[in-house]
Amino acid sequence: MPRKIKQFDVPETSQAELAKLQQEKNEYEARRDLLKADLFRTEQKITELQSKCGVIRNTSVPILKLPNEITCMIFDYALVLSVRMVEDLTMINGETKWPPGFEVVISHVCHQWRSIALSYPQLWSHFRYDIMHCSLVPSKRFDVYLERSRSMGLELWFNVRSASKTIGDIHKLLKKAVHHFARWRRFTLMADSATLVTSILRPIFQKSASAPMLEHFAICPAIGNDGQEVRKLEAMVFKKGAPNLRSVMLTLSATITCFPPIDNLTTIRLEKDSYCPSNVHFSWPVFRNLLSLRSLVNLSIMFDTFRESEFKPEKDQPIEMNSLKHLRIAKFDPFANLLLFIRAPLLESLTIKDIWF
Repeated sequence: MPRKIKQFDVPETSQAELAKLQQEKNEYEARRDLLKADLFRTEQKITELQSKCGVIRNTSVPILKLPNEITCMIFDYALVLSVRMVEDLTMINGETKWPPGFEVVISHVCHQWRSIALSYPQLWSHFRYDIMHCSLVPSKRFDVYLERSRSMGLELWFNVRSASKTIGDIHKLLKKAVHHFARWRRFTLMADSATLVTSILRPIFQKSASAPMLEHFAICPAIGNDGQEVRKLEAMVFKKGAPNLRSVMLTLSATITCFPPIDNLTTIRLEKDSYCPSNVHFSWPVFRNLLSLRSLVNLSIMFDTFRESEFKPEKDQPIEMNSLKHLRIAKFDPFANLLLFIRAPLLESLTIKDIWF
């Protein structure tokens, strides 16, 4: 009887044909690998030639013939515009998004601009992080900015509210920023109670702390200080001085915990923080001294800053605000009586909102 062929047995003739096909397949695979390698080298060569062509063409582009100093001035103006655009940006395609930073975009246009951008510290001195737009904490990116900005004054803006899942990384990022407080030119921090603000900012509370470059200081720390009163205009941060500080924005809790030097202020903005409801007030004598700052040009008050019962106009002298030009008041009911008590001969604008007369 003929032998029965098992299901997986292959006849000898078929085995020979299979071996031949396998060999042919291997040859084509080897040929394919050679073609892939050749294609890779070809694409590399095309990229190299494109780059060389670009260099030659760029020599005739007028904007690339500008001196580096002029190019850097253009970068400066564009950077300012991009920052303003981000500040005004609300919604794109139904979602809150931020475009890539101008400094990143400009450094990827061409070799010449990249070379100029990377060697221009001013371009990397502005760093902004908002957890509402990016949940990933950009610690490494911040390191790059610190390195590229060299010794330039830093403009830092942080919104780390509702950062419960990444609070550890947030603390590390903020501590890096605080380590360079002597380089701060503009500093803004918006935090909630989960952010240990007083602990993180501890270095700026030291007696030896000074901020020689600082021009603007804004802080919303969301620290509970209900019922406390500001009894003196004494610096709690940068006790050794901040000679260039001209503008501050403070919330209720910040007036108690993070009050900065005010000797040269031209702009004061006092806000009520919705993230930390509290009932902080200035004593009337202290608030009067604040209004009487000779350098004060812009004043914005968004809450009841003192108890109306302390205000005795019949026993006090009018408040001379001889430099004041812009006054903005909201949710400050004693203002109606206080307005009659203020002398501001240079006042140009008065904005009033949510006040009962």
